[in-house]
Amino acid sequence: MQAIGFREETRYFRHPDSPHVIEFPPGPLAIGGHPVGRVEEMRLATGRLRIISPTDCVKDRLAAYFHWGDLQSLHQALQVARRRKVNLQEVRTWSRPEGTLRELEAFAAGLKAETDEPIRTCEAPFIPRALRPPFRVGTMALICGTK
Repeated sequence: MQAIGFREETRYFRHPDSPHVIEFPPGPLAIGGHPVGRVEEMRLATGRLRIISPTDCVKDRLAAYFHWGDLQSLHQALQVARRRKVNLQEVRTWSRPEGTLRELEAFAAGLKAETDEPIRTCEAPFIPRALRPPFRVGTMALICGTK
């Protein structure tokens, strides 16, 4: 990473020309307390890119929404679920031991709303008022799924 201009800061790598950071999480890769089910691979001209499945991507984004109230993560989960094949029953099963079935209502309501507008405030009409976080938290970029 240093050879291409990144510098290590704690567990992250930063590049002076980018606002984004790169993290290499310790293994095994998990979402909540559950291991990632499947890693997919894309072949590019520059090499192979290993990415989590769309279902695991939705679980990861929902985990950020459930635990930190990050509305951008909820919006990302909705975008992936609308554009990729996602096993919604697996998401529900994963959500149960996380203790977030109630919060999953906001995701389900968002899928029914069929809007692709970004969630800009805590006043998103499809999120039940009791589930709206009191603030907006940071952002995270993630490549999610193929096909």
